[in-house]
Amino acid sequence: MDREIFAAGVAPGGPATLTEVKILCCHMLAETPEMSFEVIHEALREHRLVNYFELISALSQLCDTGHLTLLIDLESYRITDIGRAAAQELSSHLPYAVLEKAVTAAQKILKRQKRLQEVVADIRAENAGYVLTMSLEGELMSFSVFTPTQDECERLRRRFLNDPVYIYKCVMALLSGRRDILGEPIPSGEDLF
Repeated sequence: MDREIFAAGVAPGGPATLTEVKILCCHMLAETPEMSFEVIHEALREHRLVNYFELISALSQLCDTGHLTLLIDLESYRITDIGRAAAQELSSHLPYAVLEKAVTAAQKILKRQKRLQEVVADIRAENAGYVLTMSLEGELMSFSVFTPTQDECERLRRRFLNDPVYIYKCVMALLSGRRDILGEPIPSGEDLF
């Protein structure tokens, strides 16, 4: 019965024991040296790899044993040399697909967070439509567009958030008459939003 509670919500093939959850956490932090609890939890929850209670327990025990350090001021976890050695030696006990899913999801979440610090894309209802106001790196570029529907506004917002630099290059190419400076936008498979 206790095992059923421990594994509630975990997809088949995910870590089956607390030890495996600890290995997965060390592996993730060995690949991405510092992460908040929210990032770790969201990355693991996205693929239903770990349940909330086992994650809390694993992170607490890893801090107690010196595998991880909890940075109170940053509210994030950092791997220690002991944790890195454990990840290197024990990661082979988990399926590669599980390890890859966890690391990829965490890195995507971190990229998304960083992007949201660099750009603004706000939507507001106005005059029987919606206005999307976008800016890049403060005053590097700022503009607003009107759309008749919220869905269209959301689509434009996601496109801007996924590749603001390419949109900036397009605007600069059109304004300067130098279309040769344009490259290709990011492939749709790499969308963050």
